[in-house]
This record gives sequence, structure tokens and C-alpha cells, in this order.
Amino acid sequence: ARMHSSVTNRAKNAITERLLAAYDWRGKTVLEYGCGGGYFTIWMAKRGATVHAVEMNPKAIAIVNYAAQREGVADRVIVSQGNAENETVSGQYDFIFAKDLIEHLDDDGPFFHRLGQQLRPGGCTYLATQNDHCLNYLIEGSWERFVRGNRNWFGWARTHRRFSNARLLSERLRGVGIEPERWGSSYLVPWRFLTRRLTGKARPWKG
Repeated sequence: ARMHSSVTNRAKNAITERLLAAYDWRGKTVLEYGCGGGYFTIWMAKRGATVHAVEMNPKAIAIVNYAAQREGVADRVIVSQGNAENETVSGQYDFIFAKDLIEHLDDDGPFFHRLGQQLRPGGCTYLATQNDHCLNYLIEGSWERFVRGNRNWFGWARTHRRFSNARLLSERLRGVGIEPERWGSSYLVPWRFLTRRLTGKARPWKG
């Protein structure tokens, strides 16, 4: 709950919900890689989908199962413990969902290969990841790479391995037979970085 209450995650969730709202979830099968606490697992199940989610963290799996029971969708939510980088579940699906996942994979090639294999013909997929066209990358990334000399800076978590953008993702998707249809982005002012550089302390900006 705390994670989803941040301004950054509220913005990302709003964009995701807006893009997903156009899809008819009733009776659809969904494969979700890296479901975390299950925010969108439950969101899709409540709209009629059967969701098979893959997650590494056993504590997160327990949270998803609890939330599914509480929201009355336990019969449409299946959670398996696994690693999206080198493990998979069997079958093909109408929809494959992976939010904030591919930037954490040491090698995202096997993931895209499986994506092409497991998406049913005529199916849809949703990918969300960090964008190297965002303000955070242009401002903080320039500082890290050109001032501090940190050429291996890939964002704000140590487990991040890459940035992406619409062109690069389009190439990867088309390479496995998937044609991109829509894009969405959030551009957030990196106030923590800017105020720390200007005042020596991260200070929130009202508004």
C-alpha cells in the first residue's frame, strides 16, 4: 500500500489503468510476470480475467493470495513462484502483462523469446519499463554519467540493468512477431535530485 501511495507510482498506475481499460478482460487468460504485491493481478481478475502470475518473492505471493481471497477473485488468480528470466509456465495466453520487470533482467532476450511463444495469435501484451527519454534520465543520468563518470548508471535501483525507449522496445517486439499499438509515458520532475544538488538536502516541492 505504501509503495502505491507514492506520486511516482500513482502516476504510473494511472497510465497503466488508462491503457488497459480499453481491453475486454471477460473470459481472457492472462500471464503476468513479476506480479509483486498483485495490484494489477487483482485489477485484471476483478474485470473477469483468469490470471496466472509468476513471482519470485514468497512473501509477495502470500500477499497476492490474501488479496485475491479478500476481493472474491481467488478462483481466477493462480500464483507460481518463479524467475521471469529463466523460468516459465506452460501454455499460451490471451494477454501477457509485465510491468517494471525487464529493467531488472540480466538478459532480457529469453524473456522476449518466450513472450512471442506464449502469446496466443491475436493476443495482446503490456510492457512497462524505465524510459531513457524521461526528465529523470536526461537530468540525473547526465550527472551520473558525465559528471560522476558512472557509465553503468541504469536508474534508481541497484537491480536495474538497462533503460529502454519506444524505438528499442518496438524492435524487440517486432523481432518476436508482436506489433506495438499504443504507448504511454509519465514525465516527473526529479525534485529529490534537483533539491539535493541545489540545497544539500532532498526537499519536497509543493504542487
